[in-house]
Order: sequence, then structure tokens, then C-alpha cells
Amino acid sequence: MSDTKISALTALTGANVDTAADVLAIVDTSVTTTKKILIDELRTALGIATQAQQETGTSLVVTVTPGRQHHHPSAAKAWGIIATPTTVSASYPAAGVSVVKDAEGTYTVTHGITLSSTVYSLLVQLNAASSNWYSPRISSRTATTFQVIFVDSVGNLNNPVGFSYMIYGDL
Repeated sequence: MSDTKISALTALTGANVDTAADVLAIVDTSVTTTKKILIDELRTALGIATQAQQETGTSLVVTVTPGRQHHHPSAAKAWGIIATPTTVSASYPAAGVSVVKDAEGTYTVTHGITLSSTVYSLLVQLNAASSNWYSPRISSRTATTFQVIFVDSVGNLNNPVGFSYMIYGDL
């Protein structure tokens, strides 16, 4: 195998390789023997980013695969568009997202993912512009939910027409 990276990529193309496997058998035709290589060793040889490399976001030379890009700090982990009272118009992830109206102007959103902690950035924005709304307030959060309250310009809890959210954090 003169060029290991190209040969490994060529060998994997269309080979129906289980990417979750621990070991991959490789036949070295120059000596007619079978060798074993750990899948993680192959990823390293090919320069594919690990989850840890994505989370630090410092390498300029590793390749990012679609299945790992969400681990980068700049990638939103979840987002949603809510039409009140409890309609999820669109979201990522598409499954597991729900909204409950707890009381006037108070909503609990289950965002469909489990973050590694309750320390994450959460942005909430009203969908309809109105001069009598204050910014939404996050009243609580867990690794899987957050509660947001909406207060109008005179301090009363009030229901918005709709709102959007975006979450940045660690999975």
C-alpha cells in the first residue's frame, strides 16, 4: 500500500463497512496477510475529527464529517419555532420537541435533546414584532427543558403570538 490514506479511502468506498465497529480487517496484497486496524486508528490516519477535537474547535487540518459537526461550539444544538399556545411549527431535532403552556405567558419547552449540563446559551425571540413586549425571560432550565415567561410593557404576564428559540451548548 503505497499511499495509506488514499488506499484506505478506496478500500472503504462501497465496502459496506460498519462505522460503529471496533476493528477492521485489511488484506495487504503485497505479503498476502490480513492485518487488523482499529476503526479509531483509521479515523486518525484519515484525519477525521473526533468529538473532542470538534468540541475544542482548534484544529485546522482534520476533516469534519456530518455526524460530528454538531459537536462544534458554534453549531446550534437545537432550535424551534413555536406558534402559541403549543404548536411546534418547525424544529431541530424534529422528534421529541414539545411545548406546554403552564399559565398565562409561561411556557415549558422540551427541546428534544439532552445537553451535558444546565450550563448552555439559550436565545428566545418573539416571532411577531410589537412595541409593547419586553424581552422574554428564562425562568428555569434543565438539560432537556427550559421555561420562558413573557411580560408585556406594563408588567403583566401575557401570551405572544409565537416565539423562536436557539440553544448552544455541549451534548
